[in-house]
Amino acid sequence: MSLPGHYLGLFLVLTVGISACTPLHSYRDVRKTLAPNRLFEIGDQCVHVEQWGNVRGEPVLLLHGMGASALSFDDFAEQASGGDQYRFIAPDLHGFGYTERLQESSHYQPQAQVDVILALLDELNVQRVHVLGHSYGGGLAALLAQHHELRVKSLVLVAPIRDFGNPLGLFRSRLVRELAYPALRGIVSS
Repeated sequence: MSLPGHYLGLFLVLTVGISACTPLHSYRDVRKTLAPNRLFEIGDQCVHVEQWGNVRGEPVLLLHGMGASALSFDDFAEQASGGDQYRFIAPDLHGFGYTERLQESSHYQPQAQVDVILALLDELNVQRVHVLGHSYGGGLAALLAQHHELRVKSLVLVAPIRDFGNPLGLFRSRLVRELAYPALRGIVSS
């Protein structure tokens, strides 16, 4: 039997993809491999968090993008935390990395993600934080700044999603506009 070219390509991609998969492990088994100081009980969920730098340093929250994890910031945070000025905090968002997956879809809504981020900051005794968000994490960072502006010292968005339903809604917040304008001006003028 001969497969047309496009089916053969799909067949090869699926075959290689499936053969490269690793076996799935229960979260209970995975959790045993993680350092206890990287896991926080937030509500009914175990949230994985990476931290770098000085625990008494200026807190910087790093929010990863779609298909990534807290470890996406590993090299950046280690290089940037060379001094004692900053404390980098990078949680694995719902559905990514080593954060426990919950069954109800409502936990994966943007506001539910922000609620977990706020609860984590409370758990870490962090009142105000600089926030850097990439892609999906950028959208969450903007949502955090828009609705909880007293918790956000500064905001950096790297290729953020525009909004979770309204493409122009992100820039309706005065704080987001004030924080984004100098960054955009710097990018455009360079």
